[in-house]
Amino acid sequence: MPEGFVRTYGDVDPHAPRLVGRVLATTTETVPWHRVVRADGSVAKGERQLRLLVGEGVP
Repeated sequence: MPEGFVRTYGDVDPHAPRLVGRVLATTTETVPWHRVVRADGSVAKGERQLRLLVGEGVP
């Protein structure tokens, strides 16, 4: 995902959004985990995730 954009867990994998969340939460790879949000647009990781998104220009 490019900087400044977000996708939902379901956008990443419509058949396994919970698996997407689990992989993002446990991976040791450098991935833009903060760009993935819940279906309602809310964030799972609170202030840290919001801070990263705002820093990239996401309203």
